Amino acid sequence: GGLPWAQAYMANTACVLVDWHGRCSKHRAPYFALQNNQQVVTNLRAGSQVGFKYLDFTGASKKQRITVELTNSRPGEIRVLVDDEKQLVGTIKTTSGQRRFVGTTRIPAGRHALYFAFSGLKRAQFVAFRFGPA
Repeated sequence: GGLPWAQAYMANTACVLVDWHGRCSKHRAPYFALQNNQQVVTNLRAGSQVGFKYLDFTGASKKQRITVELTNSRPGEIRVLVDDEKQLVGTIKTTSGQRRFVGTTRIPAGRHALYFAFSGLKRAQFVAFRFGPA
């Protein structure tokens, strides 16, 4: 059925870590690392994607608030995609010096693969994300 949508998820539960070419290249792709006794996804660069399979949005309203937690953030954008990695359902703007960023998504009901596509970031670390009612 998928993971319940209304919970916090640590980035270390990701199952897709690829670079801007869709590959898991040794030096360019995101990878798991330990930071302050917490496992994060690091080496995020423009075009990096981090994916989670699957979240179940059955019974959720179509419009959701999403909070993403990053460290070492820079000005940029996170595109939130579902299913085929091309269906854009929301965007989140990032800035330097902050840790939590909030955006709005429109995700259809049902079970979906969820992807975060990063741009404008330079080696930021992805810590966690959470959906909630908008």
